[in-house]
Amino acid sequence: PFQPADDAVLPWALLTPSLVLFGGGLMLCLPVVSTIISNATPAHIQGLTQGLGQSTSSLMRAFGPFLSGALFTSAYAFNAPAVSFGVLAVAYGAAMCLTFNLPDSVEEEKWRARCLGVKSDEAAAQRDAEEQ
Repeated sequence: PFQPADDAVLPWALLTPSLVLFGGGLMLCLPVVSTIISNATPAHIQGLTQGLGQSTSSLMRAFGPFLSGALFTSAYAFNAPAVSFGVLAVAYGAAMCLTFNLPDSVEEEKWRARCLGVKSDEAAAQRDAEEQ
């Protein structure tokens, strides 16, 4: 029977828990992203934005491993593989910071004023007209 070398077991013993945590985190985050997109989008373009969001997610899941592998290989060539992890950490941090600027919902009056170019009074009048 196959007997793995002792030095081959340790990397897998360390990698398995991190991959389980990563997969669990990904499964918990994807519905949250869909909810953020839905809440930040007017009703008349919900389908468009959900479709774009899912398409972008699929595209990144397809090409992300290639891009991060290329980044790691490039950094490894300069004997600095930790640089690739730093670049990805900065990208994740930037994405997180961008979410702080999203409105809680499309009904938020400041968001209407900023994105639709109407003043708060006009946004309130428009909201009241939509409710009737």
